[in-house]
Amino acid sequence: MMSLRALAALCATLAAAGCTNTTERSSRDALPGDLVLSNVSVLLPLPSLDEARVMLGVDSAGAHGPLLPHAVFDALLPLSPAVQSEAELERVRVVAARLDPCAPSLTLGPSADCRHELRLVMQPLIEAGEHVRAEDAAIHAVYALPASALLSLLLRWRDAAGDTALPDAPLGPHPLAVAEGAAGPFALAVGSAILEHAGAARLARVTFMRHTSPASWTFGGVELHAGALTPLTIPTTGATEQRLTRAPGADPLALDATIEPALPPAGDNVALVLDSQAATALSPGESWLAYERLLRIENPDAHSPMSVDCASCHAAPQARRWLESRFPFATAPSASRFASSFDLATLDAPFSLRAFGWHDTSPVVSARTANDSAAVAAYLNGLGRR
Repeated sequence: MMSLRALAALCATLAAAGCTNTTERSSRDALPGDLVLSNVSVLLPLPSLDEARVMLGVDSAGAHGPLLPHAVFDALLPLSPAVQSEAELERVRVVAARLDPCAPSLTLGPSADCRHELRLVMQPLIEAGEHVRAEDAAIHAVYALPASALLSLLLRWRDAAGDTALPDAPLGPHPLAVAEGAAGPFALAVGSAILEHAGAARLARVTFMRHTSPASWTFGGVELHAGALTPLTIPTTGATEQRLTRAPGADPLALDATIEPALPPAGDNVALVLDSQAATALSPGESWLAYERLLRIENPDAHSPMSVDCASCHAAPQARRWLESRFPFATAPSASRFASSFDLATLDAPFSLRAFGWHDTSPVVSARTANDSAAVAAYLNGLGRR
């Protein structure tokens, strides 16, 4: 957990910070204490063609510069990024946003180094009649914020939503944005708040996932330090790029895949269930071991994004569902399973490596995203009730 000194500093900063709008808030009201999942993680609906034109894109800019400078995109090009040309970059839109008051982990990090982050999910959108569909690719832009900026975003998103987010509602496309549209008042308020606090000057990390062939996905990214870009080393691999490739005619429920570079057989990853034929030969005990590894990957109390390789993190839901189709594991008690008072229901698409966003025209919310959002909301609610 956070050190007492770091917790006291965060509490004091959040309590003293006010919104940047004209409404002043007392320290008692700074953190309301009744946040729900859609207050800390916002998934916008797929837009119409007209709505897509006014959604935030990589060139959208506010007080801190454009959301994704072209220099950063150019540095990503050799790494097979989510988009591979300037023309494709123009189709990228912000489809989701998340807040994190203590990255890399609420429970694991050296908390004196806690970083307040805004994470934007950007996907290329493709015309599909009068509407659009999302390409199987994403750019994940992470911005390091002062605590006052994180609080301002949180409160403005919450105020814009009003009472539309029900406490027992699982995470999904935001209900008010669905009702009003991707360019309605709520979505515009979310975008306005983002531009006020995010931009090139606060960009800390950019990662990507790209469907690079009919059956292959590539992962990678860069970190930014004082304007310098460094390829991101993928946790546990020592590599700066990772590729997952499925076998021809793969079982729709299984991974049936290879990952390069190869994963170690031990540790919390998907190595034991990559090959469904080999995994079928596992004993029930070995299958349970593999299952608990997947639960830990999805558990923010066990792992942060900096302790699991990209492919395992994105493939864990598919691997877990395959094991649950073979064994009664879904209802089996396990200390590795994340628990919360929030509704942790997920939205899954047929074989998708997406974590939060859109797979073609289907919304996707992975277990890791739902669990992270629940942990963040519970953590902030705890601060607000002090």
